[in-house]
Amino acid sequence: MIKMIPTLPEHFESLVLKDVYEHEDAVEFSKSEVFNGAMSYSILADGKVIAIVYGTIGYPGVMSCSGLFTDMVTKYKVAFHRCIKILVDVVFKAFNLHRMQAVVRADYLQGQRWIEALGFAKEGLMKMYGANADDYYMYGRTV
Repeated sequence: MIKMIPTLPEHFESLVLKDVYEHEDAVEFSKSEVFNGAMSYSILADGKVIAIVYGTIGYPGVMSCSGLFTDMVTKYKVAFHRCIKILVDVVFKAFNLHRMQAVVRADYLQGQRWIEALGFAKEGLMKMYGANADDYYMYGRTV
């Protein structure tokens, strides 16, 4: 069974992240975003945190989204996808957004396929964007 709850500080401690994260500071950066006002939810499966997703509003009507994912996401991929799809749809309406955006590492094909399945469109390549100067694609979803 999968459920979504507001993120708590202890949720970060139990994460065993996918190897796609390029830099060990990813968790610390995410913590700082979450605990400095980002809207954040933890996704739990069988009582264990399998992902933390969050978003920040920079410009009115525009939310930048990110997340930390464990390998367990693939075990619950259908339920996880449905959960995030509902969250995206609800957040669009609740915050009166006209745009959501996210970045995905250019060599992470699974992540690209997933964000496209959520209705995001690839908008462009951002060269040397990541902490290790990796390339990322910008994705956006508009209403």
